[in-house]
Amino acid sequence: MADYKKQHFVPQFYLKSFSADGRCVMLYNIERKYLVEKTAIRSQCYSDYFYGTDGIEQLLSNLESLAAKMFREVKEVGPVALMGGQHHILLPIFVMVLLHRTLAFQMSLTQMLYGIREDLSEEVLSDAAKRTLDSMPEAIPAQSVIQAVKLAPYISDLAVTVLHSSDSSAFITSDNPVIMINPFLATERPVGSSTGYFCKGLVIYVPIAPHTAILFYDSEAYHIPATTNGAALTCTVEDVETLNQLMYTNAHQNLYSMGPSTLY
Repeated sequence: MADYKKQHFVPQFYLKSFSADGRCVMLYNIERKYLVEKTAIRSQCYSDYFYGTDGIEQLLSNLESLAAKMFREVKEVGPVALMGGQHHILLPIFVMVLLHRTLAFQMSLTQMLYGIREDLSEEVLSDAAKRTLDSMPEAIPAQSVIQAVKLAPYISDLAVTVLHSSDSSAFITSDNPVIMINPFLATERPVGSSTGYFCKGLVIYVPIAPHTAILFYDSEAYHIPATTNGAALTCTVEDVETLNQLMYTNAHQNLYSMGPSTLY
């Protein structure tokens, strides 16, 4: 049996950064348009044995402990904490795992798998192949985590900076907190994905606290002056609103925040 039955697909330590008391967070359910002022973090973004019983949860626990320390340093000193050393390696791994471990990501892969299964005729598939395809959905969460670690080097060449919001605005997060966009190719690639890891202009955004966020970006497509001197980039209220709207669009079911004003 696994050591942990209640397995979270968004880390509890991560959501605690959006909590006033470290135990509860404000929740807005998008489908029901329902606000819960206080909900226990331990009850959010989890499923029993979501990753199975093969020790993936322990691997994630170890990764989260390292990431929690890294994010504390980022909040204190800004982008300097990410320059060189262990954090330079750890950050891409954590962000890629966070992207690939969510329920939303697993559902998209499962739907893709079922689509492949339906497109292939029964005559083409052997009995063994059918059994393999039918059993794959159960293995997707654990395999996604392993694959994410392998993919982390593909975003390591992106530049990284830290975003700060003003005191009058705050970042929100969700049950699908990593956002990938590509403004550079938004008008140049009408067909196909523009957010592949090798696409020029890729941007990856993830908030880590109400007033702190991480931004990966292609320095050959964008120039952000703040990164040249190790200082964080301060966002305007309008910038924060735009990023929060992206989070709303990217969310699977729920948005999370420290205060109600950012969820409306």
